[in-house]
Amino acid sequence: MARRLSLVARKIVRLAAQPKFAVLLYLGLAMASTWPLATGLTARFPRGASQSDTVPLFNIWSLWWNADRALHGFANYWNAPIFHPATNTFAYSEPQPMTLLVAPVVWLTGSSVLAYNLYLLLSLTLNGFIGAATLRVLRVRRAIALAGGAALLLLPVVHWQSDVIQLMPLWPSLWTLAALVRLSRQPRFRTGAEAGIAFVATFLSCGHHGLFLAILLCGSGWLLIAPVLRLKTWTSWVLLGLVATLGVLPVASRLREVAEVRRFERSQDSVEKLSLLPGDYTAARGWQLVDPCLLAARAHWRMSPGFLKYALALAGLGFGLWRRRTLRVTAFLAVFGVLAFVLSLGGNLTLFGWQPWWTIADLVPGADQVRNVFRFAYFVQLTVVLLAALGASSLWCVIRCRLRASSTGNVRPIGTRVVAVALAGIFLAATVEVLPQRPKLGYAPDAVSHADWISFVRDKTPPGRAVACVPFATGNQVNQFQATMWWMFLGTEHRVPLVNGYSGFFPDEYFALRKRVNESFPDDDVLRQFDKIGVEFVLVATRQISSDDLLIETATSPLLELVFQGEAGVDVYRIRLPKQQVRQAPDAAFVVDSRNAL
Repeated sequence: MARRLSLVARKIVRLAAQPKFAVLLYLGLAMASTWPLATGLTARFPRGASQSDTVPLFNIWSLWWNADRALHGFANYWNAPIFHPATNTFAYSEPQPMTLLVAPVVWLTGSSVLAYNLYLLLSLTLNGFIGAATLRVLRVRRAIALAGGAALLLLPVVHWQSDVIQLMPLWPSLWTLAALVRLSRQPRFRTGAEAGIAFVATFLSCGHHGLFLAILLCGSGWLLIAPVLRLKTWTSWVLLGLVATLGVLPVASRLREVAEVRRFERSQDSVEKLSLLPGDYTAARGWQLVDPCLLAARAHWRMSPGFLKYALALAGLGFGLWRRRTLRVTAFLAVFGVLAFVLSLGGNLTLFGWQPWWTIADLVPGADQVRNVFRFAYFVQLTVVLLAALGASSLWCVIRCRLRASSTGNVRPIGTRVVAVALAGIFLAATVEVLPQRPKLGYAPDAVSHADWISFVRDKTPPGRAVACVPFATGNQVNQFQATMWWMFLGTEHRVPLVNGYSGFFPDEYFALRKRVNESFPDDDVLRQFDKIGVEFVLVATRQISSDDLLIETATSPLLELVFQGEAGVDVYRIRLPKQQVRQAPDAAFVVDSRNAL
């Protein structure tokens, strides 16, 4: 009976390992882990850790802008229609060009929310599929590689920050690691080029991950270079660097240039607040088989991937370093993971008065703009899963050898079978020991109900002019920008530049203008400032958007003329200056006119 069950299990594993079935398996797991998202793909989205609509709506808007600019040959790509009249505004945050994978969905359906959710599910599915393929490159057994792919898909930190969708695609990083391991075993030009392309995919998916991966590979990648260096080895690695540089440079150089011009930087205090402590890795986030409730972890920072994974990872580390043929790869993964752990401590790590993170921030371009240093934990959890799969595969091989050695003919002792079954149960438990919690979903604004004023603004705003949307954000907390994202999302329908905006960084002039608007709108000085920067219409929400919004029932000023009153609670005003006053041109040229797109 046991033998028959074993044969059935092997057939199931072989069937599931076929690419088309593996993709379906991981797609089903992605849908189950984000349920009930699949029941409302066109209108809802996961809120993630922030429990606010701001960040997911911003990423939906970014996806729309990528799709929109692709139709225009990426003309004025960096001049996104926010923070008018500022330029290069799309470089104030993650551009996420990889979202172009789902641009056809936007073009065909007009729904950026649907495209966003499909990109989310695609990212999770590829995390599992590419993760399993990476484990096969590491010579993990087929069944364990499939389980390891599932563990990577269910990685706790990924689902915790599901609103920050650019952090979800770990598959490009896994692809990079797999290509590097294959390149270390057999140097080939094709493999070197593939590793470079994989790194470019990592950076274009998430600049944050791309920067962190580059730092980690600089500290650990040397272990993969063969001790005996040949010309082909060197040229393969040089080709990798060349492809990676050429692919990343066009985006990275613009981001760096804008950051230097605008003097974007992060304060030491904010970096320290968003750095981890060692104890944060002692507890996991999500539904758990066993919750040890270790008090060393802070409530908000539960970064453990699971204790069974830790145990199997230690086994994988021991077996891998013990065997000569796996020594280099295991040492690389160990240094890669330890370095990620150390750097995730960020500003909280001090060694004899020296803080390593601030040295890196001074030396590595782009690192000085990093605030969320804790996101090195993504690579810590990823490495733990890879080592755990190696440990599980090694333990299984040891048990299998013992089974064969202790068997008499075709008969195996019952004790060894019990051990094998128990070990398989442990492997399965490690895969599902931490599961994502049911996500809370947000709703996108209904553009159909606002079609009246949207059409008016789209048709009546001259090219090069902008709109100011009231209320502005009332503070700097993420949830306080929900009204701003409401305006930005509806702006994808009328495509007129906004004075308002939300991004990773903000121009200084925005804060000055926001302060004046929130203090004295509709004061005449504010309206004159609007006119000076090229505002054609002032949009006023007369119905509350969120609990933190500044609600204005009506705007009364001799300089304002009500030109349209929307049924959905948005009034449109035109600024009317006295005849003796002449309108001044905007302070900076901003003539992006994307209203003819889509």
